[in-house]
Formats: sequence, C-alpha cells, structure tokens
Amino acid sequence: MAEEKENLVDEQLNIPAADDGNPSSEDVACDEKDFPSEEEIISVSLDEMTDSGSLENYILPNDDDSEEKADERGVSGVFDVYGREIIADVFENRLRMSVNAVKVAYGSIKNELLSYGAKRRFDDKEEIFTLGEKTVATLYVEGDTLVVKTDGKKHTVKKDKKGQSYLKAYEAVKNCLSALGAVKDEKYVPTAYAERYAFNPEAVLRGQEDVPPDETDYTSEDYDPIEGELKRSPVDMITGNTEIEEQKVVLSELQQKVSDLKGAAAVSEPIVYFYNAALNDENNLAYVDVQQVLNDKFLGKMLPQMFFAIAERSERIVALNLLAVEHTAKVADGDPGRIYVTQASPVLLTKEESKAKLIEKSKTDNGNLCLAFDCAMLETLGEQGKAAIRELSENGVQIMIDNTENAGLKILTEYSVDFLRFDGRYYSAEDDRKTAHLDIVVGYAKTQGIPTCVLYASTVKETRYFLDHGIKIVEGDIVGVPVRIVDNAIRGAKRLPK
Repeated sequence: MAEEKENLVDEQLNIPAADDGNPSSEDVACDEKDFPSEEEIISVSLDEMTDSGSLENYILPNDDDSEEKADERGVSGVFDVYGREIIADVFENRLRMSVNAVKVAYGSIKNELLSYGAKRRFDDKEEIFTLGEKTVATLYVEGDTLVVKTDGKKHTVKKDKKGQSYLKAYEAVKNCLSALGAVKDEKYVPTAYAERYAFNPEAVLRGQEDVPPDETDYTSEDYDPIEGELKRSPVDMITGNTEIEEQKVVLSELQQKVSDLKGAAAVSEPIVYFYNAALNDENNLAYVDVQQVLNDKFLGKMLPQMFFAIAERSERIVALNLLAVEHTAKVADGDPGRIYVTQASPVLLTKEESKAKLIEKSKTDNGNLCLAFDCAMLETLGEQGKAAIRELSENGVQIMIDNTENAGLKILTEYSVDFLRFDGRYYSAEDDRKTAHLDIVVGYAKTQGIPTCVLYASTVKETRYFLDHGIKIVEGDIVGVPVRIVDNAIRGAKRLPK
C-alpha cells in the first residue's frame, strides 16, 4: 500500500523512473515552486482513488450494511495537514461524526423499518428504504440532526428534552408502514446500529479539511461510545435522561429474579408507555388509556393485554405495576382536564405495604386517575378486595372494572365503581344469549349512573352493535391504535359511526 501511494505521488510530480528504479538528481532538478503543496497532493490522491474505483463503495448505491463494511467506510489512509484522516462525505461517515442522539434515533427507526420487511441501500449521502417499488423512508444527516423523509413529509430529529422530535418521526414511519399494509415480523432480531458508528476524533469529513481542529470540540458525553442500545429506551438515550435510576434498579432486580422464559422476556427491555383515546357516544373524549409495555419492538403484534398477562404471572408484578401507576399519575397531573386510565393488578391489594404504595402513587391533584382491575381476580379477594377498592375511592382514585362480561353480582352491587368496561370480543350480534346478557348488565349500570365502555371495537358493524345496545364509551382500532405520544392519540382519534 505504501509503495502504491509513493508511485501515485511520483506520477503527480511527473518524476520519471531511472533505470535503477530511483530518480537521478538531474531528473528532480527543478524550482521549488514547481512542487505541489501537501494539500494538493492529498486532494489529488483522493481524486485518483475515487477515479480508480477504490472508493466506489462510498459513492455508489450499496446494499451491504454489515459491520465490516461500516468499519471499512470509516477509513481512507489519507490524512490532512493536521494529521486527521480524511473520510468520504457520505451517509455513514456523516452519521459517525454526528452526536449520539442522531445515531440512536437512526438505529431505532432503521430497525423498525427493517422489521416490516423494508429493503434498504446507501446512496451517497442518503439511506433509502423501500417496500416493493414504494419508497417508505429516506434518511440523511445534516450536522447534529437526522432528517427522516416519509409519506411526503420531512421530520427533523435532534436531541431535545422529551425526545419529541424522535417520537414524531418514529410515529410517522409507523403510520406510513401501516397505511401500506405492511406486516411486522415478530421474529425480527434488532441490530445495535448506533453502536457501530463510534465517533472518531482523529477523522474529518472530506471538504472540511480547511477547518482547524479545536481541542474543546467533541468532549461532551454526546460523543461517548454508545452502550446497551438494545436494552435502553431510545427516548432516554436521546434526551440524556438521568431520572430513570429507579426503573434501572427494578429492571435489574427483575432480570435476576424471574424464573421462567416469559418472565425473562417481559423484563429484558426498557419500559415504555403507549396511549389510545376512548370516545363517548357523542364523539367527545371520555378518557385516555395508558398501557405499559416493556419492549416497543414487539408492539406491532404483541397486544398490551398479552403483556399484562405475562407480567401478572411474574413474581414482580408489584414493582412493574407501581411504575405504570406512578407514570400515569404524573401524566394525569400534567393534564387535569382529562381522565387517564391504566391497568392495576389486584395483587397490589393483597398486602398492606403494596396497597399503601398504590394509594400513595395514585394520588393526583384533580382526581383524574382511574385504575382498571380485572373483575374475576378482584372478586377472589372477597372482603379484602372490596375494602381496598373503597379505600382507593376515598383517596380520590377512580375505579374501572375490567372484563365486566365475567362480573358477578357482588362486583356489580357492592363495590365502589366509576366505569364498567367490557371485552368486545366476547359479544356478537349473532349470539342472542350473550346479547341479552349485555342488555341486562348495561341496563343495570344505567340505573346506577355507571358509564359502560367496550374495549377492542374494530369495525363499524361492531361499534354500531355496542352503541345500539347502550354502551356509552368505545375504545379500540375503530377509534385509534396505541401511540407513543398522548397528543397524537387524542388528535388522531376517529369519530364513531352514527
């Protein structure tokens, strides 16, 4: 390689080779002004390398995004007058020289696209993702921002306090995939793409060689090596959030103490929250449902109730559930005009210590937090459960009974209840007996002034069936799918059919 570089410089200086392989003194005799500068030699070297094809993997469309190729693109063997390695100004190197927030957002969005079967390629300063002949997204880096073009719109992702720019771009990509009818591969294994592109303080993008290095540049934690990309929430990594130590401790304990594969799967990834709106029969917002999921990579096919069922069987459901309640209470306090609902495990009511913590973490300034308890599990607690529900109500917590289709007389007549929620999948217009049961329970709730809700309403036909039989609040795909941003869930709610 060294010999090739020497020959390349010889060519640029027009030095003929002597018979013995070395130039004679007569050959090289010339004025000093005839010699090109070091910068000119470097520039010519890079141009020659490009012309000869040795840099073609930088500038041509490239389908290979292996770790080996990523490393290969980050080197050139050519240095500027400051000793920095000059690397090609292409997508991957722009990413390499950017801040960690850009890299984390890139890795998360790329994994999401690939999990739906998108194909990708590097094309100079862009990475392009396609489904069939349709371009789903195009990503490129501008300084310390990641630009995501999808569905005809451009989203700029940068480091911000709440990760809003990342979440909006992520949600836009998911919406585009959904609109195209793409199906997520549940077995897709994510790759730690952000970790590949470690910042190189000894490199410079081609075209920026004239900018002298500054010793104060790149010293912040925004350029530190990225670790644990697949085990941490992208939002926390992007924002640099340090207020998650309690979650880290809980997750660490859970990872060490779970005793089965399902429990391990439920606690191996960071905690995230999703929101979906519920509308009443007048198309006004009734409440926002808050769902805790440990790994958003599986949300495409992993229904929230499946996650809660797994967590319910875990020996550490108390720790998980208290985190969800605490999070929902904070959201509710920040939005006093709306009711926020989250599931709560009756296991929390079985011991005084956990019940006291539940009451403490459920308190809001405006009493707009509602806890949803499964009726069958709650009823098994007998008087203990009834007393605990009454105590929660006295402390300003609203109570919802979930799976009301299974509710016995005691739940309906003896418990302090603010909402009754049915699983819509249990009923159908073709089943006269179940429809009669629905009419009885809804009729009773109406006499008691208790609003009735249905979950998992997906079609116009289903929704009309429940509304015609007296259900007052509808929740499900007919209204909107769970999303990561509260405002998007509310704004995106679709009107119920009349």
